[in-house]
Amino acid sequence: MGGNTVLRTPSDVQTQRDDGPHSQAITEDRRPSTSLKRLGALALPIYMSALLIALVLVKPVAAQTCATEVEPNDRAAEATAVTGVTCIEGTLSGRETDHLRLAVDPALA
Repeated sequence: MGGNTVLRTPSDVQTQRDDGPHSQAITEDRRPSTSLKRLGALALPIYMSALLIALVLVKPVAAQTCATEVEPNDRAAEATAVTGVTCIEGTLSGRETDHLRLAVDPALA
């Protein structure tokens, strides 16, 4: 049976590295750095915050535009204007009797 077997642990093994320009790139860990991980984790909350700010700024503009287009005695249109949905007015077949008012929620568009 035979000879002496020497077990070597990874700490005993020394690897030779070439100090050339590509040697470090080959041996580096390819996982993203912790700063990139943090940035990736913050991307969604930052995006959602920007979207929320945009909605807060846009909704009052839609409400003001809608409020100026409606008649003061039309309660339903005034309520629509206060909620911030966009009012689209028009006529069917060009007759004033076929007046149409459509409320469109910007979140559904």
